[in-house]
Amino acid sequence: MASSGVQGFELEVVGRVLPGWNVFLGYAYLDSRVLASLDVQNGVPVEGKRLANVPEHSASLWTTYDITNQWQVGGGAFFVDKRYANTDNLNVVPSYVRGRT
Repeated sequence: MASSGVQGFELEVVGRVLPGWNVFLGYAYLDSRVLASLDVQNGVPVEGKRLANVPEHSASLWTTYDITNQWQVGGGAFFVDKRYANTDNLNVVPSYVRGRT
C-alpha cells in the first residue's frame, strides 16, 4: 500500500498601507513526498519522489485602491513553482507567473 505526505507552511499578510490602499501577500511552501510505495513508473521507483502537481513554492500579491466608495481598482500577480506531472518526477511543468487586473 502506498502512502504519501505533505509538510509545509503558509504565510499571509493583509493590510491597509494608506487610506484606500489595500494589500494582500501570500506565500506557501509544500514539501510533498511519496513516503512508502512499491510502485515503479517508467522504470523509476516512486518512493521518495515528489507528489504530482504539488509546487514546492507558490506566492501571490494582490493590491487594490479605493477611488471612491463605489469604485475600486486592483491588480495582482501569482507565482507557481515548477511541479512534476507524475510521481516518477521525469515530466516537469515549468514555473510561471501570471498577472491580473
